[in-house]
Amino acid sequence: ELLRDYFANSLDASIQGLQAKDFSFQSNRGRCAVCLGTGLDPESDFASCEACRGSRFSKDVGLVKMRGRAFQDLFSLS
Repeated sequence: ELLRDYFANSLDASIQGLQAKDFSFQSNRGRCAVCLGTGLDPESDFASCEACRGSRFSKDVGLVKMRGRAFQDLFSLS
């Protein structure tokens, strides 16, 4: 929840009109509209969604960057 608040308080999020709840692939605004947040191609459960490239998030969320990283980039950090 702290990370969602952190990203939501950024200038990029303000420009996009995003709130903390939008940094979730379970919210209507935050998740990819094509795969509905699954990250998979709706036609094939084995291929990544072409719209979000498997990130599960909408384009608006992907435009918000903090220290050079988008919210979905955090999931690939160790």
